[in-house]
Amino acid sequence: MIRTLLLNVCIASALLIGSAQPKSAPKAPVATSGTLSVVAKGAGAPDDLAISADGTIYFGDLGVNRVFAINPDGSIKPVSPVIDAPEGIVVLDDGSLIVVEQVGNRLYHVDPTTQALSVFYGVGNKTRNPGIDSLSRDPSNGDLLIPDAPTGRILRLSADAQHLSVIASGFRRPTAIAQAADGTLYVCDEYGQHIDRITPDGKR
Repeated sequence: MIRTLLLNVCIASALLIGSAQPKSAPKAPVATSGTLSVVAKGAGAPDDLAISADGTIYFGDLGVNRVFAINPDGSIKPVSPVIDAPEGIVVLDDGSLIVVEQVGNRLYHVDPTTQALSVFYGVGNKTRNPGIDSLSRDPSNGDLLIPDAPTGRILRLSADAQHLSVIASGFRRPTAIAQAADGTLYVCDEYGQHIDRITPDGKR
């Protein structure tokens, strides 16, 4: 079972931003099953999510370019310094984070206790396309799975950041990736408007 499931989704926000928005109040989300409740209000511009083993919820706030934690008791606190467009987040086994900086198209290692920040791996971006949009992790070996949106490739980065390989290519803009229990990968191609499946033997 995947320890940390990273989904490239937006959290519901209680703030209506922008003067061009309709003056009428926005409709609240409705749950079709279960109970729907707001976890955090006024969270700015929340983007990607990751959940640790102890229930801490981490999210990137594109409004202030920092990563925040929602603790099990409901309190919210910053856990990183400024990161230029924090997108994908994964939680490592030791509780530290790997966070994508979309503008720099690189991965940062973040200590959520001290907010210490260091470059984990620089993917680079020689195109004019927006950078990496999300990140996932292979639970079997800790490798990072990177949908490299600027180049349309799916990359695998070893857990020690020493080896980078290409799993697949030819996507228009891959923006999210998730791995099933059998090793099958599912990739969202935003511009291609479809979801692809990559089997463990590399077939699409």
